[in-house]
Amino acid sequence: MKPTVINLSKTGLEKWLKPHQVELMRIMWTAEDPMDSRTAWKLLGERGHTRSRATVINFLRTAADRGWLEMVQEGMRGGERRAVPVCAQQGLSV
Repeated sequence: MKPTVINLSKTGLEKWLKPHQVELMRIMWTAEDPMDSRTAWKLLGERGHTRSRATVINFLRTAADRGWLEMVQEGMRGGERRAVPVCAQQGLSV
């Protein structure tokens, strides 16, 4: 895992995460149901952040590795993996 870069000129999540990553976390926090990477990617684009779907997938995996999201399997026989926030926005520790 790459080291976390701290931007001391920013505050809050923006200090620790890139703008598109902050927006992805906000998308996940406002989701009513578990969300797949395609839906998260589309919503991110609608909010003005043009990133590749692979970038979204990689960040969701990293967020899950850090304990911010939980990846859940839906459906039978492998099904589709969807992300669910594990912590509230106020409880995120970076």
